[in-house]
Amino acid sequence: MSDARDIIVEAPVENVWSVLTDVNLIAKWFGEAEHDIDKLAPGGLMTFKFKQGSELYARIIEVEPLRVFSYRVISKVTDEEPTDANSRLIRFTLAPEGDKTRLGLEESNSHLDAIKALAENL
Repeated sequence: MSDARDIIVEAPVENVWSVLTDVNLIAKWFGEAEHDIDKLAPGGLMTFKFKQGSELYARIIEVEPLRVFSYRVISKVTDEEPTDANSRLIRFTLAPEGDKTRLGLEESNSHLDAIKALAENL
């Protein structure tokens, strides 16, 4: 992982899980796009169709209800296994803290990686 952070959400874990995995709620925070998840399980495919015509896909990697949800963002659907070399891993972790939730986000291959590599090699 290259970037990680966590925040406290003033809502129960069930609400946060729904925001991350319900296509109707994803549309409210991910952007103006049609969203679909063919199956909420490892190997499942998430599809994002944006109004300007572009599409983005993600292959689901981990699903531990109310605890972990991760996927790899890919530019096109192929038979090739998503890896750090051809995709970006997004991993959410959820942990109850009383009536609140600690929401963690880990992201590989972010723009920070490219900026760091370029700056260090100028």
